[in-house]
Amino acid sequence: MRLLLSLALCLVSHFSFGQSAPTFAQISITRQAGQVLPLGPVIEFEVTVDTPQKYRELLREWEGVSVNKVTQNTLSIALKEEYLSIASVIDQYRKSSFVIDYDEPQVQTVLEQFKQQYGASPTLPIGDALEGFVSGYITEPTYIHDFAFASTVATTKSGDCTEFAVLTTALARALGTPSRVVVGTVIVESAEAIEAYGHAWNELFIDDKWVRVDAALATVQSVRKFYLPGHVLDNEGLGYALAFGKSAFTLPQRIADVRAVR
Repeated sequence: MRLLLSLALCLVSHFSFGQSAPTFAQISITRQAGQVLPLGPVIEFEVTVDTPQKYRELLREWEGVSVNKVTQNTLSIALKEEYLSIASVIDQYRKSSFVIDYDEPQVQTVLEQFKQQYGASPTLPIGDALEGFVSGYITEPTYIHDFAFASTVATTKSGDCTEFAVLTTALARALGTPSRVVVGTVIVESAEAIEAYGHAWNELFIDDKWVRVDAALATVQSVRKFYLPGHVLDNEGLGYALAFGKSAFTLPQRIADVRAVR
């Protein structure tokens, strides 16, 4: 069960372009023959997953992520660098929960620190402020970390990408901004290479639209980052472990033939 909780163990992955950041394990990725960098703002690729039809249905929740073809366990996907979630804002995305326990004293203490640094009504966009704050607050990114609740992260200041995302969501909700944790894949392009990692990030509902926030990779410098969703942490109660573990079936086993859309 511990293995499922952390999706085959989150770790601090060392990117080939000289940065390190807390992500899941690296995913095999190849470019189409002859494809040179930079890729551009829209890419296409083939992705292999265990449950292709289920994954196709899940991806309908995002505009800018389209499935062009499904063959056995392989999907042909077009992905925009900037996409838009069309999910509804449900009450869960505002409330404290078993996992996102922002009403606990530990999280409230961190919330006060945030307000002292950025003000009760930040002049920065709330997504940018939270991304910068959580990026600096978690001072001990770990190679291996069990899935932790927001109150635990607030106390330990440690974790991998899921901990960054959980704390960000807790603080956002405490500030009155709907937020949720998304698990999937980040494709990172540098000047010399393209790599893929399992990852977790946030979506915050700001100014009537969902905005992506990623405190874990806030300091990573690259040409582009493409985010491919795979699961939304929709069960934040006692059954969160099983729900989170099942998300492994909609995470890519490999990504192939990455090419730019011209």
